[in-house]
Amino acid sequence: MPTHEEFKSRLVDDVFGKDNQGKVPIEKVMMLIWQFRDDPSVVQFMAQFVAKYAGSRDVFDGVEFYLPQLAHMIIHLEASWDDAILERFALIIAQQSLHFALQFNWILQGAIEDYQPETAEGLPNPAYNPLFYSRCVKLLGNIERCVVYGKPRSHELQRLYEMGKISKQEYELMEQADRRFIAAQIVATGTGKNASSHKSSDGQTDDDDDGRAAFGGNLMYKRRVRSAAYKPKPWKTRYFEISDRMLYCYNTKG
Repeated sequence: MPTHEEFKSRLVDDVFGKDNQGKVPIEKVMMLIWQFRDDPSVVQFMAQFVAKYAGSRDVFDGVEFYLPQLAHMIIHLEASWDDAILERFALIIAQQSLHFALQFNWILQGAIEDYQPETAEGLPNPAYNPLFYSRCVKLLGNIERCVVYGKPRSHELQRLYEMGKISKQEYELMEQADRRFIAAQIVATGTGKNASSHKSSDGQTDDDDDGRAAFGGNLMYKRRVRSAAYKPKPWKTRYFEISDRMLYCYNTKG
């Protein structure tokens, strides 16, 4: 039976060997990323390698097929990494395919429900994980921003290509560069490096993880699910706050 190191060596040969005839075996790439998950430099190299060939239909179909595994690694592994390697990769692919972005969005919505502080009934969630919860919220926002703001020069590059001012290869290279730049910009804005302080209405500093002011106030609230069918369901005053790109409801402020 092959050892762990022999297995990893075989995966490398399967991905980069001459027998591939220019094809990228995505299932082996995902296994390779998982096996080297403790080495971000290898993960970064593999992500850049796949992104280079993401325009190929076979490669893209493979990436989309293994999206659940990719999303799992982005949520759980990168939460403790210094560099969002796989997140940038996913944002690059999301600019290429709205279908990919929508599927990733659904996965993140489900993960948010899994790790949120409370259940839909208002009970404490035993699976609550603040790190993974905030991670999923930020990823969801970044995917949405990527779809809205991605590919700003797409039409301009298409026009230059149709006019014959750039070749097809130049068009593809510049489009890939644009996607990488947009992905890097979106990830960089969520690192908190440019965080600044803001004052809330009571004069206290109140920031979220991105340096944005946490906006909030009192509203009348009625829970959707009743505790019992015979009990009345009156409106109650609750404090609502938007922080970390998510709406929170509290009994009282603070």
